[in-house]
Amino acid sequence: MSSLVAIPAALAVGATLGLLGAGGSILTVPILVYLLDIAPRTATTMSLVVVAVASLAAALLHARERHVRFAVAAHFVTTGAPAAYLGGRLSHQLSEPALLLGFGAFMLAAAIAILRKRDDAPPAHTQRHAVMAALSGAVIGLVTGILGAGGGFLVVPALALLVPLPMREAIGTSLVVITANAAVGLVARSGAVELPLELTALFASMALVGAVIGHTLGKRIPVAMLRRLFAGLVLLIAVYMIWKNLGAANVA
Repeated sequence: MSSLVAIPAALAVGATLGLLGAGGSILTVPILVYLLDIAPRTATTMSLVVVAVASLAAALLHARERHVRFAVAAHFVTTGAPAAYLGGRLSHQLSEPALLLGFGAFMLAAAIAILRKRDDAPPAHTQRHAVMAALSGAVIGLVTGILGAGGGFLVVPALALLVPLPMREAIGTSLVVITANAAVGLVARSGAVELPLELTALFASMALVGAVIGHTLGKRIPVAMLRRLFAGLVLLIAVYMIWKNLGAANVA
């Protein structure tokens, strides 16, 4: 039964990453927790595996099409990777309701950021933009480590609004950042959680396939339309997660 749910869910997760350069953990964690009955701490760690695999596949496709700014990604990763490691260590100190409540709040911020995203960006780059990229990378890396989230729904708006990059390049560059942050966050959690290896492998492999499909579809479907629809979905899930865990977190 879990496989029947996991396969289409993982394909959807990967497709979202391939289309928008974001959304992997936003969908993966609720799916694992509420549909597959995985413990929250295990789910957030599994999500890092899934996101790292699917994001790497999509990032390679974008790099082949010259939609990745590696220098900009380096600014994010340089500050984001250590912050992701720190966040991974801090995550062990949080209660599970608090972890999911934090994830819900993260999703709310993500939905708002995506709705405010502009499609077009001026090409100019300055030292200030490099500094903003580094600072944004540190904040998003911390979120990645604590919540088991790749942070794409914050990375894409940061790249497009603060650097700035055109939407296609923001998506491609985001996937590189997400891959690095998820990998580092996973290393920080190593040994702390025992993962269901068969389900993790199934979910990650199907997410990889979905990422390739999503990337292909993304060439034909307007990104602005997908962004608005997905932001609405994220908002609904966030409200549900906050409502469900707010009381439990207060008790804890």
